[in-house]
Amino acid sequence: MPKSIFVVAGTMRPDFLPFIFGLNAGNELNALAYFENGDAVYVMDMVTWHSTNTEVLQLYGNGNMQAVGLGTASIKGHIRFYNW
Repeated sequence: MPKSIFVVAGTMRPDFLPFIFGLNAGNELNALAYFENGDAVYVMDMVTWHSTNTEVLQLYGNGNMQAVGLGTASIKGHIRFYNW
């Protein structure tokens, strides 16, 4: 199990600043997991994203999203880990 998971823009490192998206511009978010041994792995295929305001931010699966209106929205992710 990872020790922490961060939402990042594309393949950027976490910077903890709010994301600002241009209206009608496509954007991509990713989930970056950090493990105790120092490994960092993108776990995008394990995330389901949700927007708190779909009149502002529409999600299209796998981290692809588009700002469709003015305002603010929060993005929440649910991560599924499987034990093999």
